[in-house]
Amino acid sequence: MGRKLSRWIPMPEFAPKNPTGRRGFLEPWLALGAAAFFSLPLLVNTWLGSPLDRVGGFLFLAWILCLFAVPSLRLQSDGNRRLAWISLSLLFLGSLIELNALRLLALPLAAAAFLREPFRFPVVCWMGASLAWMPVSTWLLAKVIDAPEIPWGKLAWLIAGVLPAAVGIRDPKDRGNPRRIAPIPPVDPSLPGEEPAPVPVRTDRN
Repeated sequence: MGRKLSRWIPMPEFAPKNPTGRRGFLEPWLALGAAAFFSLPLLVNTWLGSPLDRVGGFLFLAWILCLFAVPSLRLQSDGNRRLAWISLSLLFLGSLIELNALRLLALPLAAAAFLREPFRFPVVCWMGASLAWMPVSTWLLAKVIDAPEIPWGKLAWLIAGVLPAAVGIRDPKDRGNPRRIAPIPPVDPSLPGEEPAPVPVRTDRN
């Protein structure tokens, strides 16, 4: 009965379930909410209190907008459980030892958990660009450039991290990988103008 109905009524196609269990809904949203609750007040106080970090607020907004403007950064509703647990671990450890740098690192990891392929090269560069709006970039840039040039150094840091995803640089693992090549759909000989693919003929006698 079901086969007869499927000939006349188009049946919906459901996505296959993920047998590995690496993606979930509860843990990524919990990690994102906890990281935002504990990290954003620290960032706002730093941006308003330090003259060298005031540009961090604008860099943070530009970093977030890349999620919606860059095609290589593809969002989805469910997230990566592994990154979510890493984010929660950093948040807990940073609160335990009172190290703000660990608590701030939990925020980009929680945001990257919602990307479709968070361990690809453009996504890793985008996560590295998040250091531009953190106070740790001020401490690192102060060792190599003068204080008035630190805001420009932060901007260059962000651009260098977002550029691989913006221009569509491919992951080095994808080069020569046949699994990344889109499969060719089969030809239906019943349709007009379509020709069936030639059948290979074996020439050996064995």
